[in-house]
Amino acid sequence: MRLAALAFSLLPLCGYSYDDDLEAPDVTLYVEAHGVRSDFSEFDGDNANGLRLRFGMLFNEPAFSRWHWGVEGGLNQFGEGNSTSSTTEPGQGFPVISETTRRNTKTRLNGFELGARLYDSEIFYLRGGAFIYSLKEKSEVTVTQIISTGPGSTSTSTAYLTPESETISSVSPYIGAGIVYPIIDKSASVLLEYNYYYIDNKPLDNLAVGIEFRF
Repeated sequence: MRLAALAFSLLPLCGYSYDDDLEAPDVTLYVEAHGVRSDFSEFDGDNANGLRLRFGMLFNEPAFSRWHWGVEGGLNQFGEGNSTSSTTEPGQGFPVISETTRRNTKTRLNGFELGARLYDSEIFYLRGGAFIYSLKEKSEVTVTQIISTGPGSTSTSTAYLTPESETISSVSPYIGAGIVYPIIDKSASVLLEYNYYYIDNKPLDNLAVGIEFRF
């Protein structure tokens, strides 16, 4: 009963502390969809196509001069980079057995980014933040033996080894820049963007073309 009486006695104070003049922040919400092309050369792979979906909130009050800032987050699927290597060991003795090992490695990178954006109120913006990623490498190894017992007499055997896979999950920084060009006022725009990531102590950059909607 004492606790209830104390609670009721505090109600007037709560009413006095409420400020009905508080206003919601002046912001613009946006959503973007990108087609992305990433360079997996540092992972011994080739270029790969991927997708990005981003949500953000841009504060309309200038941070300094004409620059506005905002916060954003995005889901990234950077696709799959492929690489193939092959080594051959010549045979000796009799019968002559040569062995070729072929390794095909697939590197897949996905993640979520969280960061900030600086926008010049016209077409140019800078961005940066943290990328929470999952890097998965899967290798398939094939071993082929060619056995020669004399001129014109050879046989071949192929063995498929158990696939090897490794997944690395970590956080890395990223920086980027882009231009956005309105096609319907500022509610719908096309954009071109470049980003630089640092994944597992290796650089990875990508280009993106996309569309942005503001609300």
